Amino acid sequence: MLGDAVVVTQDLTKYPGSSSSGDEPDEYHFRARLYDAATGGVRASVDVEIPDSWPGKREHKPSAFLTVSQWTDGSPALLVVDGDVTEASGLKKESVETSYTMYSPSGRKLGSSSFQGAGRTDLTAEAGHVLLDEGSKSSTYAPIGGGDTVPVHNRAYGQQPIGSGFGYRVATGSDVWDTSGTWLVVSDRLTGKELWNTKDDVDVPADIASANDDDAKPVRIYPLSADKALLAWELSDDDPYDALLGVVDLKTGRTLAQGPKVAFGDVAGDDTADIALSPDGTTVVTRFGGGAVAWNVKTGDELWRQEDDEQDITPLALPSADVLYASVGDMRLAALNMRTKKLLSPTSLPTSRSPRTATPCSSRRTATACWRDSISSSSRPDRPDPAAGVTQKGPRR
Repeated sequence: MLGDAVVVTQDLTKYPGSSSSGDEPDEYHFRARLYDAATGGVRASVDVEIPDSWPGKREHKPSAFLTVSQWTDGSPALLVVDGDVTEASGLKKESVETSYTMYSPSGRKLGSSSFQGAGRTDLTAEAGHVLLDEGSKSSTYAPIGGGDTVPVHNRAYGQQPIGSGFGYRVATGSDVWDTSGTWLVVSDRLTGKELWNTKDDVDVPADIASANDDDAKPVRIYPLSADKALLAWELSDDDPYDALLGVVDLKTGRTLAQGPKVAFGDVAGDDTADIALSPDGTTVVTRFGGGAVAWNVKTGDELWRQEDDEQDITPLALPSADVLYASVGDMRLAALNMRTKKLLSPTSLPTSRSPRTATPCSSRRTATACWRDSISSSSRPDRPDPAAGVTQKGPRR
């Protein structure tokens, strides 16, 4: 998913010989299409053409060149990596160029930057910037589209993005390298300033406080939105559920709402969770392995819960407050009424798996917090369809 759009990629490369011959093509051709998640209509199409001589180390598959990322304000954006090689001519040496371009869910181009040389072919992107130089404690990023470089504090080991922009660093206890800590420490990645911790600054839910006499309560953090996070407070062993959810402000740690209890099912607490948030930020559907739960983010009130006799519901997207797109049992993609959980209909939108998952920070182990967006990849068509909608391509000189 890309905001309110579904991204589907295609490999349109013309491979020489048979599919099993192993011969490399002269050029690789990948395409991403942006579909409106609510209507299924095609919004835009973006193409990438990479010569085989381009020296980048990326795998020659769509997901290596077309990935879901974020723009500078934390909004979702499609990152398109394109490359070209200019052969040596006369006194001029061979040159390598790599471009990094971002598009909004509507297909609008947000910004583009090109870099010369084989050393800039495999840059990673974050918050509308590319990582130029990585240090042990801080790293240097360059904005896509031009501008001054930015020094940014590194995340704790193993942690992935949480919060908008460069977001926040989440570590454990008193020593960020001691994974036995039982509380979380959240700091600003741009300034390095500690903002809050779950031991001293967060209101512990009454159910947790009464069941655990320790000063620091075991808790995990999951990304929810640009400025909010979910805290999963560990419940006692005699409780039928594993954790109690709460919503906190990422800047202050202030508790905004207490949510429902959830079960982790057959997965470990540090495994990924599926989270779908409505555009207005009021309704969320979460699944931590033990069944999906829909609830109100502002009040914490539970709307509905997956029952034991129901098929697994994996939330995919909430393009509106009324309809949930989800993977239901063996169905590829289904639409559910958000208020009643009634199955509206299967849909033909081309997606294959959960597009947004969140990996938690565990206060008992290495602190991590992750958005892992993925885009489904269609099989190679024998006869590629012409691109529908607006077709765009990264800059090439």
